[in-house]
Amino acid sequence: MHSFITGLQQFMLGIGSLVASWIAYGGYTNFPATTSKQWRISLGIQIVPAGFLAGLILLFPESPRWLLDHGHAEEGLHTLAKLHAHGDTEDPWVRAEFDQIQDMITYEHENEAKSYAELFANRSSLRRLFLACALQAACQMTGVSAIQYYSPVIFAQIGIPTGKTLQYQGINSIIALVAQFLCIMCRRQARRKKPLPPRMASFAHPRSSDSSQRRARAATAVQACQTCRNRKSKCDEQRPKCGLCQRLNVDCEYREPLPTK
Repeated sequence: MHSFITGLQQFMLGIGSLVASWIAYGGYTNFPATTSKQWRISLGIQIVPAGFLAGLILLFPESPRWLLDHGHAEEGLHTLAKLHAHGDTEDPWVRAEFDQIQDMITYEHENEAKSYAELFANRSSLRRLFLACALQAACQMTGVSAIQYYSPVIFAQIGIPTGKTLQYQGINSIIALVAQFLCIMCRRQARRKKPLPPRMASFAHPRSSDSSQRRARAATAVQACQTCRNRKSKCDEQRPKCGLCQRLNVDCEYREPLPTK
């Protein structure tokens, strides 16, 4: 699920890039360069979804963690209950999560950094700082941002007009979006160290065993306890009580696996 959400976030960025590219192309080809409509209309259209999103943010509840960190414990508890237990503040999972957040905030306040100088105080912090900065710098050093922003100027030097450059950029956005979609569809292969070639994959997963594999996955899926299934949490399947039920001090009930024929 984490890989899917990460890929979906990048996919939505690709959709935004696609729309922006073709809006820029349409503005350039339909409005004369002597007016400011080319950039004003393009910018105005892109502001519309951003304004809509900003308006929706006002309807979002405050983060329970933020509320607890700023002394609004009761409001934070009600927000947790609303998000996870239909408003039931006495729900065991809500109470356990509430206590865990409070403990974490207390620990962070007791061990928080006093100044930015502590980033350079020990080797571990310095290494993490270097890796974070190096990764961001490496992304920019590929030149993709510069090429995207200044592509009309760059390609004009080799005789490609601005209209064609913007058109090619829009086509490139389509190709990139298709590639991002394929990455999302292939996320299950990410656990493999190396993807199997088609012929080898057919031997590794023969069609005749597809139904048996589906039945095996179904049997495994129902072995999670009812509490973990309701919370959509990964169950460690310990018997008689899984780890989550032990932490919440609630009854742990398992379904019987489906029979495999």
